Amino acid sequence: MATTPLGLTWSPTAYGPGGPWNAIQMSVGSPPQAIDLIPGGSWESPVLGSTICSGGSSGSSKCLADPTRLYDSSRSSTKVELSGTNIIVDSNFAPSIGALSFITGSAKYVFDTATLLFTDANTRTIPKFDMLVISEGHSTLPNGTTFPLETGFLSLGALDANQSWANGTGRFTANMLSSYFWGIGAIASYSYGMHIGSPTIGLPGSLYIGGYDQSRVVGPVTYQPPGQNWLPIDLLDIGINVTVGESPFNFTSTTNLLVQDNGIVNRSIAVTVEPRDPHLHLPRASCDAIANLLPVVFAPDLGLYLWDTNSPLYNRIISSPAVLSFTFRLSRSLTSTVTISVPFPLLALTLAPPLAPSPTGLKYFPCAPLPVGATTPNGAPAAILGRAFLQAAFIGVNWSDESGATWFMAQAPGPNTPGTASVEEISALKTNIVQSPNEWIRTWDGGWSVLETDGTTATASPSAPSVTGSGVSNAKTHNTESLSTAAKVGVSVGICILIFAVLASFFLWWRKRGKTNQQIGQQIQADVPTEMDAKYTGEQDWKLNPRELDSHIPTKRIAELA
Repeated sequence: MATTPLGLTWSPTAYGPGGPWNAIQMSVGSPPQAIDLIPGGSWESPVLGSTICSGGSSGSSKCLADPTRLYDSSRSSTKVELSGTNIIVDSNFAPSIGALSFITGSAKYVFDTATLLFTDANTRTIPKFDMLVISEGHSTLPNGTTFPLETGFLSLGALDANQSWANGTGRFTANMLSSYFWGIGAIASYSYGMHIGSPTIGLPGSLYIGGYDQSRVVGPVTYQPPGQNWLPIDLLDIGINVTVGESPFNFTSTTNLLVQDNGIVNRSIAVTVEPRDPHLHLPRASCDAIANLLPVVFAPDLGLYLWDTNSPLYNRIISSPAVLSFTFRLSRSLTSTVTISVPFPLLALTLAPPLAPSPTGLKYFPCAPLPVGATTPNGAPAAILGRAFLQAAFIGVNWSDESGATWFMAQAPGPNTPGTASVEEISALKTNIVQSPNEWIRTWDGGWSVLETDGTTATASPSAPSVTGSGVSNAKTHNTESLSTAAKVGVSVGICILIFAVLASFFLWWRKRGKTNQQIGQQIQADVPTEMDAKYTGEQDWKLNPRELDSHIPTKRIAELA
């Protein structure tokens, strides 16, 4: 039977309230009920039930979820509910689901027919689709305030191909997305490749099961084994650098921003790459080290850093080719590394109501400090690189690899990405992800503003090659016609006059130099800012200490479902 990777269709709607984020469109039940799910995670797919907006433990009278995108099991003729499955009642999801520790509420397992539209324009169904239907749910801010959920998640697989429960004399088996289509022979491997993209820069997501879009892989690939339901990797360092043009900072590159809370630098930490979490959960000392270089203020009630949008540096930084770089161990090597660069245009995300008082929202920097000594109930690393990071990273898992389950990660492209996918299959024998020939920096042509030496900006260098569907196009050519003889004579005369003027100016300057030296020195001294001038005044200088809004220090990580 012939196999081909299957590409999922993305919803035209972006979700928040801390995004925006891309989501997959699908339907569940018979007749089909349309829902949108953010892709990521393992095992069952958490889906919002139709009662999520009815109050209860939602903690807010304002419902964020779209009532037309909720699942009502009572309306479906193909649903299955088992009494032997785990039921969560008004409690945190961590003991049952592990990675969903940021959700509190009530939920139960429901199995129903899922219908998906793929990029080949064909609709395919999954019987007994494995779901955890959330009837009530909310997330909690560090100050104890709760806010409702907006959307659920589409699980992409697990170490096992399915989940089963005792059911009378036999067992009931539920199906997951990737494993089901692998099991029926539709795809070559139990795998997926994904880049979630970013609505902020107009870059759609890419998700293939049984394969990947090669154009979304624009850097070296690192391979490592997955955990039980998480994707672990060693983070070695964090830095800031400018990829092209002048810097909006007073440096072009800095490293050693991965700092432990005990002050230790240059020591790796284990992190989890988690598409279901929106933020960068790092040691407080690391978040502060990064924030010290940015025009941001810390908001304890939110557990996040807010951009000072009144600072003249704000627009320069978030539109520039500056990046926050993450250096990882390459394929568990002791000496080799791989770096994922997250451009700052992706790091000015929006907190929408009810997380922000303004209807237009608040711009925030998504570093969320971890409590000192933070642990997880399932043994996964407490530090998390969530969707904010994954806007710039390609990831995937091959659970069917004969040498053992393998997950992989590479640099993902910017908005100048080919609209037509270059689809490659993932083998069940060995995981081998092939890097695109496209150069990463060219995929950001037009997506940022290059700073010139005079302080002006340009979207891209006029002679820079651009990425096309067939690779990198030729650079823009210039007129090379020869000058006429008269023109050459004119140029020569002009050069002679210019040289004479320069010599005359130098002679006059040399005669007056002794008279003006003292005045020049006094003027330079007057222009140097004092220590008081360099402190924050609302128009921040290049380096700032993070300030805290008036509130208490956070004791918990911020939680957000979508």
